[in-house]
Amino acid sequence: MKNSDSKVFPTPKAGSSHVPQRKWSTMEQSRSHLSGKAVCIHCNATLDDKRWRFNGARWVKMMMAGDEVRRIVCPACKMQEEGLVEGVVTVHAAWDDARSEQASHMLRREEAREREKNALQRIVSLEVLKDGLEVTTTTEFLARHLARALEKAFHGKLSVQQATGEKYVDITVNC
Repeated sequence: MKNSDSKVFPTPKAGSSHVPQRKWSTMEQSRSHLSGKAVCIHCNATLDDKRWRFNGARWVKMMMAGDEVRRIVCPACKMQEEGLVEGVVTVHAAWDDARSEQASHMLRREEAREREKNALQRIVSLEVLKDGLEVTTTTEFLARHLARALEKAFHGKLSVQQATGEKYVDITVNC
């Protein structure tokens, strides 16, 4: 599905390393028109002062104050619905099922920590593959954070591919 907010990551020129084509979306484009007070109908994140947060108390406070609060879909939920990503982390490792499960849980914990800081940082998908994992994220920053956490926990080596000036990042971790 082609969306006006989405782009396809360019295929590299002959002789350069392979970068898979993926759709991505620039969150700033989808956020730029948002202002005022709103709550996401899917995840209950609140928008206040042009910033998305997970804070149930803030939502109650806005309602009690009689503020006009719009019910909308936040940019991260919209990206998840459309399958758009700004980061991909591919892990190549010869792990057994228990080790893959351990890595998956660690990634979910790291995502939860980062969501406390920025409600728009989400894992879109986390797939266990025959030879490792593939994680897609709504932001390049979360992808970088998760890759560094994997590198540290499992003594891996990072390989980062990102076109100059682009938000999409493709990271490979060899453990």
